[in-house]
Amino acid sequence: MKEKKKKKGLARLMEIAGQRKGLLIVAGTLSALSSACMLVPYWAVYEVLRLLLTGNAASGEMVHWGWVAFGGLVAGLVLLYLALMASHVAAFNVLYGP
Repeated sequence: MKEKKKKKGLARLMEIAGQRKGLLIVAGTLSALSSACMLVPYWAVYEVLRLLLTGNAASGEMVHWGWVAFGGLVAGLVLLYLALMASHVAAFNVLYGP
């Protein structure tokens, strides 16, 4: 008689999650989007440095990139918050039932 292979990692997590799989997928997606948004400030710093080093620095452009960096940071934090809330709701629903 063959023994069943035990699931490991993400497959096991989805098995345990049951009906809450969708909430965990949403949490993972929001977390990935948050990570992408957290890279925006680095891109903005690169653009500011590029403007400074090429001598094309106008104060309007510098302010623009400052706002882009700030927006990326805020969007990343909001998405991270939503991802954490989704994952915690799913976890507590799995632990304590509906």
